[in-house]
Amino acid sequence: MAQDAWEYAPEIDVLSLINAVKYGEDKLTFQNAMASKKWKDRGAALDKLSDVLKIDKDTLIKLPKGDYISLVTDLKVVIKKDTNVLLISKALRIVKALADGMRTLFSQYGAILLPEIIARFKEKKAAVLEQARTAADAVALVIKVT
Repeated sequence: MAQDAWEYAPEIDVLSLINAVKYGEDKLTFQNAMASKKWKDRGAALDKLSDVLKIDKDTLIKLPKGDYISLVTDLKVVIKKDTNVLLISKALRIVKALADGMRTLFSQYGAILLPEIIARFKEKKAAVLEQARTAADAVALVIKVT
């Protein structure tokens, strides 16, 4: 039986890492930054989350069990309502990283996000469309069909 490298990946407590930082010029909490009307605040929060998840580093990570619902809800709002395509792309990349890092633990959250991700399939921007497809594929892999 083949070994799964994910089993040996470092476990990263994303929630405590993102909540330990203040974001933007106003030094907001993660949730307040994500709810901010300023795209720079939302962008700073998404950038930090991307760094914590090691998205641009091609590093395999494992995420512990935890209550990710507020994080997932914040990402859902960005994917659904944000007009800044860069922020939407970042949020979709984060969803993929969360699904990859949590695997089956992410299935409950994936069901919340998948409709919004699929709604982005009609996006005209190629970068957003590609990220939406990648995120949907990652979420679909972890959602258990019963």
